[in-house]
Amino acid sequence: MEKVIVTIQRNTKPLAHQIYSSLKAIAQTPTILVDLQVNSLDNICNDGEGKLLTIDGNRFIVDGECIYEGTYTDFRWKGGILAISRKHEEGYTIFIQGQVVFETSSECDWTLINGKVVASCNEGLFYNGTKILEKKDYDRWGIFDDQLVIENALGCHQVLLPEQL
Repeated sequence: MEKVIVTIQRNTKPLAHQIYSSLKAIAQTPTILVDLQVNSLDNICNDGEGKLLTIDGNRFIVDGECIYEGTYTDFRWKGGILAISRKHEEGYTIFIQGQVVFETSSECDWTLINGKVVASCNEGLFYNGTKILEKKDYDRWGIFDDQLVIENALGCHQVLLPEQL
Protein backbone atom coordinates (compact mmCIF):
# COMPACT_ATOMS: atom_id res chain seq x y z
CA MET A 1 0.00 0.00 0.00
CA GLU A 2 1.34 3.41 -0.95
CA LYS A 3 1.34 6.07 1.78
CA VAL A 4 0.88 9.73 0.94
CA ILE A 5 1.73 12.27 3.66
CA VAL A 6 0.24 15.71 3.22
CA THR A 7 1.11 18.66 5.45
CA ILE A 8 -1.20 21.65 5.10
CA GLN A 9 0.58 24.83 6.10
CA ARG A 10 -0.40 28.44 5.42
CA ASN A 11 -3.94 28.56 4.10
CA THR A 12 -7.50 29.34 5.01
CA LYS A 13 -10.26 27.12 6.38
CA PRO A 14 -12.20 26.88 3.08
CA LEU A 15 -9.03 25.80 1.28
CA ALA A 16 -8.19 23.31 4.04
CA HIS A 17 -11.65 21.79 3.87
CA GLN A 18 -11.44 21.61 0.06
CA ILE A 19 -8.07 19.87 0.28
CA TYR A 20 -9.38 17.52 2.96
CA SER A 21 -12.44 16.60 0.87
CA SER A 22 -10.25 15.84 -2.14
CA LEU A 23 -7.87 13.73 -0.07
CA LYS A 24 -10.75 11.90 1.55
CA ALA A 25 -11.96 10.88 -1.92
CA ILE A 26 -8.46 9.67 -2.82
CA ALA A 27 -8.23 7.79 0.48
CA GLN A 28 -11.26 5.71 -0.54
CA THR A 29 -9.07 3.87 -3.02
CA PRO A 30 -7.59 0.77 -1.35
CA THR A 31 -4.04 1.30 -2.64
CA ILE A 32 -3.41 4.76 -1.17
CA LEU A 33 -3.33 5.75 2.50
CA VAL A 34 -3.58 9.46 3.11
CA ASP A 35 -2.07 10.72 6.37
CA LEU A 36 -2.98 14.33 7.12
CA GLN A 37 -0.35 15.82 9.43
CA VAL A 38 -2.81 17.98 11.36
CA ASN A 39 -4.84 17.78 14.57
CA SER A 40 -8.08 19.39 13.39
CA LEU A 41 -9.03 21.11 10.16
CA ASP A 42 -10.80 23.80 12.17
CA ASN A 43 -7.41 24.80 13.54
CA ILE A 44 -5.54 24.98 10.25
CA CYS A 45 -5.55 28.59 9.34
CA ASN A 46 -3.40 31.62 9.71
CA ASP A 47 -6.35 33.89 10.55
CA GLY A 48 -4.71 36.67 8.59
CA GLU A 49 -1.74 36.73 10.96
CA GLY A 50 0.49 34.66 8.69
CA LYS A 51 1.63 32.45 11.57
CA LEU A 52 2.04 28.70 11.19
CA LEU A 53 0.93 26.28 13.90
CA THR A 54 2.56 22.85 13.88
CA ILE A 55 1.50 20.08 16.25
CA ASP A 56 4.13 17.42 16.80
CA GLY A 57 2.79 14.89 19.31
CA ASN A 58 2.42 16.94 22.48
CA ARG A 59 4.51 19.87 21.21
CA PHE A 60 2.83 23.02 19.87
CA ILE A 61 5.15 25.01 17.64
CA VAL A 62 4.29 28.48 16.33
CA ASP A 63 6.55 29.73 13.53
CA GLY A 64 9.31 27.35 14.59
CA GLU A 65 9.20 28.19 18.32
CA CYS A 66 7.91 25.61 20.80
CA ILE A 67 5.18 27.46 22.74
CA TYR A 68 3.90 24.51 24.78
CA GLU A 69 5.01 20.97 25.43
CA GLY A 70 3.11 18.53 27.61
CA THR A 71 -0.24 16.90 28.07
CA TYR A 72 -3.33 18.77 26.91
CA THR A 73 -7.08 18.31 26.73
CA ASP A 74 -8.01 20.81 24.04
CA PHE A 75 -6.67 23.82 22.20
CA ARG A 76 -7.79 26.89 20.24
CA TRP A 77 -5.80 28.63 17.48
CA LYS A 78 -7.20 32.01 16.51
CA GLY A 79 -5.63 35.22 15.30
CA GLY A 80 -2.14 33.82 15.75
CA ILE A 81 -2.87 33.13 19.44
CA LEU A 82 -2.54 29.60 20.83
CA ALA A 83 -4.58 28.63 23.90
CA ILE A 84 -4.34 25.18 25.46
CA SER A 85 -6.35 23.55 28.23
CA ARG A 86 -5.15 20.74 30.41
CA LYS A 87 -7.41 18.66 32.64
CA HIS A 88 -5.76 17.24 35.76
CA GLU A 89 -6.68 15.89 39.20
CA GLU A 90 -7.27 19.37 40.66
CA GLY A 91 -9.38 20.67 37.72
CA TYR A 92 -8.44 22.62 34.60
CA THR A 93 -5.58 24.93 33.65
CA ILE A 94 -5.72 27.13 30.54
CA PHE A 95 -2.59 28.58 28.96
CA ILE A 96 -2.17 31.32 26.34
CA GLN A 97 1.13 31.19 24.48
CA GLY A 98 2.40 28.83 27.19
CA GLN A 99 1.52 31.10 30.16
CA VAL A 100 -1.16 30.15 32.72
CA VAL A 101 -4.16 32.53 32.46
CA PHE A 102 -6.90 30.57 34.20
CA GLU A 103 -7.23 27.73 36.70
CA THR A 104 -10.36 26.13 38.13
CA SER A 105 -11.18 23.14 40.25
CA SER A 106 -14.26 22.20 38.19
CA GLU A 107 -15.18 21.19 34.64
CA CYS A 108 -14.79 24.10 32.27
CA ASP A 109 -16.15 25.25 28.88
CA TRP A 110 -13.95 27.85 27.22
CA THR A 111 -12.99 29.70 24.06
CA LEU A 112 -10.85 32.56 22.77
CA ILE A 113 -12.13 36.06 22.03
CA ASN A 114 -9.75 38.82 20.95
CA GLY A 115 -6.77 36.85 22.21
CA LYS A 116 -8.28 36.38 25.68
CA VAL A 117 -9.86 33.32 27.31
CA VAL A 118 -13.58 33.26 28.18
CA ALA A 119 -14.31 30.35 30.51
CA SER A 120 -17.46 29.08 32.21
CA CYS A 121 -17.27 26.74 35.18
CA ASN A 122 -19.01 26.09 38.51
CA GLU A 123 -17.48 29.25 39.94
CA GLY A 124 -18.93 31.52 37.22
CA LEU A 125 -17.98 33.20 33.94
CA PHE A 126 -14.41 34.43 33.60
CA TYR A 127 -12.62 36.69 31.13
CA ASN A 128 -8.88 36.06 31.07
CA GLY A 129 -8.93 34.85 34.66
CA THR A 130 -11.15 37.61 36.07
CA LYS A 131 -14.66 36.69 37.18
CA ILE A 132 -17.27 38.77 35.34
CA LEU A 133 -20.45 36.91 36.39
CA GLU A 134 -21.57 34.54 39.11
CA LYS A 135 -22.94 31.20 37.86
CA LYS A 136 -26.45 32.09 39.12
CA ASP A 137 -26.49 35.21 36.90
CA TYR A 138 -26.41 33.40 33.54
CA ASP A 139 -27.67 30.22 31.91
CA ARG A 140 -25.87 30.21 28.56
CA TRP A 141 -23.16 32.17 26.82
CA GLY A 142 -21.49 32.28 23.43
CA ILE A 143 -19.35 34.34 21.08
CA PHE A 144 -20.91 36.11 18.10
CA ASP A 145 -18.95 38.55 15.90
CA ASP A 146 -16.20 38.82 18.55
CA GLN A 147 -18.78 39.80 21.17
CA LEU A 148 -19.69 37.88 24.30
CA VAL A 149 -23.42 37.12 24.40
CA ILE A 150 -24.92 36.06 27.74
CA GLU A 151 -28.41 34.67 28.34
CA ASN A 152 -30.09 34.56 31.76
CA ALA A 153 -32.86 32.23 33.00
CA LEU A 154 -35.57 34.54 31.60
CA GLY A 155 -34.11 34.37 28.10
CA CYS A 156 -32.83 37.96 28.24
CA HIS A 157 -29.62 38.56 26.35
CA GLN A 158 -26.75 40.83 27.24
CA VAL A 159 -24.04 41.62 24.72
CA LEU A 160 -20.62 42.64 25.97
CA LEU A 161 -18.35 44.32 23.45
CA PRO A 162 -14.60 43.67 23.73
CA GLU A 163 -13.99 47.09 25.28
CA GLN A 164 -16.53 46.29 28.02
CA LEU A 165 -14.66 43.17 29.11
